[in-house]
Amino acid sequence: MVDRAHRAPRAAGVRSAAATLCGPHGRTHRRDRACGRRGNRPHAPRDRARARRGRARPASSQLTLLLGRLELQLLLTSGVPRDGQHTYALLAERVHSAETVDRDEALANLALRYLGAHGPATDRDLAYWATLTLTDARRGIAAVADRLESFDHDGRTYWHLAGGYGAETTSSRGRGAAHLLQILDEMYRGYQDSRWALDSEGIVLRDREASMGMVLCDGQLVAGMRRSLDKRRAVFALAPYRPLTARERAEIEKAAARCAAFLGVEPVVEFASA
Repeated sequence: MVDRAHRAPRAAGVRSAAATLCGPHGRTHRRDRACGRRGNRPHAPRDRARARRGRARPASSQLTLLLGRLELQLLLTSGVPRDGQHTYALLAERVHSAETVDRDEALANLALRYLGAHGPATDRDLAYWATLTLTDARRGIAAVADRLESFDHDGRTYWHLAGGYGAETTSSRGRGAAHLLQILDEMYRGYQDSRWALDSEGIVLRDREASMGMVLCDGQLVAGMRRSLDKRRAVFALAPYRPLTARERAEIEKAAARCAAFLGVEPVVEFASA
């Protein structure tokens, strides 16, 4: 439990956010102005009474904005799922106080962590992923350059942790494995400048993604994918970018089986013509 002294500033933040988003009587002034009328909600009198008692009931859209604002104010964060539903919790109860660092140190830590997880990657990849200016991304990399290694390829400089990209990662271990991923996966969305290292043959159109899923074989994009799910089956509909080999098809079937087993359903893989 949070004691009264700690609850007071959070309660003030909640009241401030609620007043801003919902108005003093639990109503959205913006919607009132757009509709050209006031007090037309079926439960407006009840809501006003709730507001006077400090229990305003915002509409679902207002609640979403309110919760978002409280997260930005570092008052709320995601809680433990309950009965299949998302919950919220006080940030102070779930996140311990962190050491305060200055901007230069923060940039250095961010660059080191990103390159440790995503390297080899470029300074532009870091800027994209972290929503930094290119100047700040380069500043962060420069601050930890003594802990990194780099190489140049195709006009770009790639950075990675010293000793973190060597024989083990370039060996044949795991070669041939296929992965069925969403385009929000870090393997794809975690990069911008060097993203198309996943397509060394240049067979994928550099346009808006045609599907929400992708298929990787040997670390290369070979197909787009759409997945549908019901109580019994997980259907993976694939649109190959080129004809697939028998080995690639077999590896894709294995990947689909792994995913379906995790979901507790049967896998179905559908291959369209390339």
